[in-house]
Amino acid sequence: IKMNFKKILSFILILVLTLEMCSTAFAESINIDLDDYVVIHNVDELDSVRNNLSGKYILANHIDVSSVPTWDPIGSKENPFTGIFNGNGYSIINITSHNGLFGYIDGAKIENVGLTNCSLTCSTLSKVVGVISNFANNSIIINCFTSGLITASTGSSITALAIEYTSGNLVGYASNSTVENCYSLTENILNYKKTPFAQIGGLVGVSENSQYICCYNFGEVSAIKPVNNNSSTNNIHLGDLVGFSNGENTFVSCYETKNSIQPLGNISDTTEGIVSLSREEMLIQNSFLGFDFTEDWYMKDSNSPRLIIEKPLFKTEINMNYKEKVSPALYGNLVISEWQSNKTEVAVVTGNEIEAIGEGETTIRILTEDNLYAEIKVNVSYTWWQSIIMYLFFGWLWY
Repeated sequence: IKMNFKKILSFILILVLTLEMCSTAFAESINIDLDDYVVIHNVDELDSVRNNLSGKYILANHIDVSSVPTWDPIGSKENPFTGIFNGNGYSIINITSHNGLFGYIDGAKIENVGLTNCSLTCSTLSKVVGVISNFANNSIIINCFTSGLITASTGSSITALAIEYTSGNLVGYASNSTVENCYSLTENILNYKKTPFAQIGGLVGVSENSQYICCYNFGEVSAIKPVNNNSSTNNIHLGDLVGFSNGENTFVSCYETKNSIQPLGNISDTTEGIVSLSREEMLIQNSFLGFDFTEDWYMKDSNSPRLIIEKPLFKTEINMNYKEKVSPALYGNLVISEWQSNKTEVAVVTGNEIEAIGEGETTIRILTEDNLYAEIKVNVSYTWWQSIIMYLFFGWLWY
């Protein structure tokens, strides 16, 4: 009996220590006290944020919202989101909507989160739209990033678009807010036949008395009208960073690509704190003066800067036989856009397949079209009959 009691007691102690270690490890990874936060694991829990707009929330993993046909933004003008939303370095993927993740935020903090592969199609339902939030007032947005596409069109009728249209790759309309350590790869495109009043920005559509610190936009911002159309462009303000700057806005170490438009849509003069770079310069770390590449940012695989807090899509290990091809189980239907292997003589990537071409091990880093990284450790070995061919019959000459 004593022996059984000791075994049971030992098991309980091990279980308690294990749970404590797991909880501590998770808390250390985000460096916050989880007791005050609601942990979000799935789409339903994400949707329930709207039930308590002053709460504190944190993501436990990447969340794919493609199951929601049209996302309804969280928070309204009458009842804005006023809490804290911490993405913990994870991404919310595949939002399809006329609006952003949040409708209105006021006195809120949105941090450490990516909105990737978003598809926002704007209409009369969305006069002001931003991927993270349509409106941000007295709020802080820090360590956030977006990718995807925002499109708007007057179509065959002016009623297909609001008379006045504002959109931003991060926020539609920002007032008295701070945006820090954020970037966007989102394309923002307006197609029109009749000219609306429009303000479109690579970070923010309209900015009023706000500040931007260590941010950049690498996405295209454009307005396209049909050939031989006489519509005026006087009422359209396009900015690689801000569509329309109003009041006292400040910029510190902010960067944008040298497109055909200016950084601020309504200001043609050079603005302190904003630097225009070529697309080639955007891939060089030394271009980004003021960025902290020790604590906040890193450069990898000839891409523009990424945030250190970004979580890889997954890390996994697979075992393969020589000449075998494997399609890694990616998150949803994501497609590999770039890859890098430290030993290309062991395994390579063709399309969405990993092909084993030699014995040994390699780590393959992939970048998906949704701007998420994954790391796959690949171990390649010969089967017994392959070993016989290779080593006994000099099969390497023909196999």
